[in-house]
Amino acid sequence: MKPHRGPAILLFLIFLGFSLFFHLPDARSLDAVLTPPPGTYHKAVSVRFVLPAGASAHFTLDGTEPSLNSPAFSSPVDIEENTVIRYITVDVSGIIGAVKEAFYRIDLPESSPDRLLTVATPGGGHFSGGIRVKLEGSVGAAVYYTMDGSDPDTGSPVFTSPVLLTSDTILKFFSMGRDGTREPVRSERYSFSLSDRIVDMTPPEPTVTPSPEEYKTGDLVHLKADEKCELYYTLDGSNPTEKSIKYKKPFPLRGNTVLSFFAVDRAHNRSGTHVATYVVDTEPGLDSHTYNVPLVLDHNTVLKYFSVDRMDNREKVKTAEYTFDSTPPKTTVTPPGGEYRPPVSVTLGTEEGAVIHYTLDGSAPDTDSPVYSNALTFKIPTILKFFAVDRLGNKEAVQTHRYLFINGVWRKYARGVFLLPSVTDGHTLWMGSETGLVVYTIGSGSRKFVGQREGLSGGKINDMVLDEKDDLWIATEAGITVRKRAGESFNVGTKQGLPSREVISLGVDIDNSIWAGTKNGVAHIKGDVVLEVLKKKDGLLDDTVLAIAVDALGNKWFGTRKGLSMFTGSKWRNFTRESGLAKNEVRTVALDSLWNVWCGTPDGISVFDGANWRTYRRKDGLPSNVIILIAPDIDGEVWVATRGGVARFTGGRWVREESP
Repeated sequence: MKPHRGPAILLFLIFLGFSLFFHLPDARSLDAVLTPPPGTYHKAVSVRFVLPAGASAHFTLDGTEPSLNSPAFSSPVDIEENTVIRYITVDVSGIIGAVKEAFYRIDLPESSPDRLLTVATPGGGHFSGGIRVKLEGSVGAAVYYTMDGSDPDTGSPVFTSPVLLTSDTILKFFSMGRDGTREPVRSERYSFSLSDRIVDMTPPEPTVTPSPEEYKTGDLVHLKADEKCELYYTLDGSNPTEKSIKYKKPFPLRGNTVLSFFAVDRAHNRSGTHVATYVVDTEPGLDSHTYNVPLVLDHNTVLKYFSVDRMDNREKVKTAEYTFDSTPPKTTVTPPGGEYRPPVSVTLGTEEGAVIHYTLDGSAPDTDSPVYSNALTFKIPTILKFFAVDRLGNKEAVQTHRYLFINGVWRKYARGVFLLPSVTDGHTLWMGSETGLVVYTIGSGSRKFVGQREGLSGGKINDMVLDEKDDLWIATEAGITVRKRAGESFNVGTKQGLPSREVISLGVDIDNSIWAGTKNGVAHIKGDVVLEVLKKKDGLLDDTVLAIAVDALGNKWFGTRKGLSMFTGSKWRNFTRESGLAKNEVRTVALDSLWNVWCGTPDGISVFDGANWRTYRRKDGLPSNVIILIAPDIDGEVWVATRGGVARFTGGRWVREESP
């Protein structure tokens, strides 16, 4: 007879490829007291955890499940927007409490400066080369900034396009809403010093735990280095590169594995390649884990086990597979963010059973944000943020798409683009000429001519724009004609307050009002009423306004014979040849999808990125230095008509095109 082993049944386990946690149910209830308590607040709050002596709390703010690897509470948690705090408590004996939630709703008054939040992308840090920093404020707010470390005010530059940084910079900024409410000044520090590269020539030393000798089946493999580094690895014995798997967190082994890895520090010193060979036992034995408490699984797991009775009889190894769906859903957006002719209809889609939450004001969405059900229609510049969450609670990272609008869309046809004074709504193309207007129906190919006999204020057409209501504004040598979508039309001339008979240029503001450039200043028009006229005495560089563009923040860019003037609505900023323009005479102005300002002159094109100017001439690929018209299209390319032909800027270079 075999020796008696007692009444206990031994169950031996082996877990392939994934980590396990052993958990003893807690009969006691340990909880933290959060102060202030969960609820609705009309300002940002700092939440504290009050815990018994020796206890700790671990929490998350992004909706994910907290664990012992989550941040431990040590200082007040700042809550500035709607937030769910999920947390667990651990008592002095190490017993873990159940996951609990606390919801804080932050409902800020409209006039609260906390409603204004400007974000710099990328944030401050150390960089090895020049970068462009974008400042994203709340919808409708103007962002003011400085780059010399001083606090900005309303006299500081207004952000209109990404700022180029190439040297150490302290960027300070704030937003101001249309009602005058100001955000507190924020700052980001950017370092471009190369001293760390020069001084630090020592490569990092990466290590792996457990070592192959210490490894037990089911262990997670940890990589680390003796300084802040990026680590890269392979699992098939191949030589790793910086295109290999980037180490982010401990990982399991799925079988016998040859691990190769190296580290690269911030000074770009690279370690040698380290190799560790692991032998993974695929079958449980008497030296495997012994089952004695319930198992908590939180990853895909292959569980192999067998039992042995008191007579030492052993059953065959059994296998059970547990699969956890931890993959977040993916949301598609059609069309993606960009520059469009309003209105634009945006459709969101995701997997069956998932729910999409979104916001339209630039704030971060959460599970209390509106649920997407039908296509969204945008007529004004909009920051769309959204994420999807599936039935199991897997949450997608927030996506951001910015929709900007231009005054008319330039569309490609068989032989290029129409670079006459022209606009289109996708169905009809209106083309200006020296004697009148050609109306072309895109679908049928029919065309008709409209001249002074049909009500045009003049024969020669200098410029045209479509407003938000799809009313067509036509600038002629004898005033403005407005052809409304409904069919009727009216004229605006000197009798209505225009400062000059001939109108040279037009622009549509974000409130759907119109700016009209003349030889005697620029007029601001609403309907058939001239609201104001701005001239050189008011801040314009010159009274002759040759071109107008309005950006998504409502800043007006006026091209004149003596330079470029930017008007925020209250402040002026002027640019001349001394600032970086190719020539002071700015004949055409356009804005691309990155908010770069393109200025056409008789001596090339100058592009302003918000901080610096770049000029392109014939030697850079333009057909001619004399620029007639600039037109960014819906594909992100910039088309240019010159005296020597047509070219487009694509992929960082100029390509000549055959003009129609």
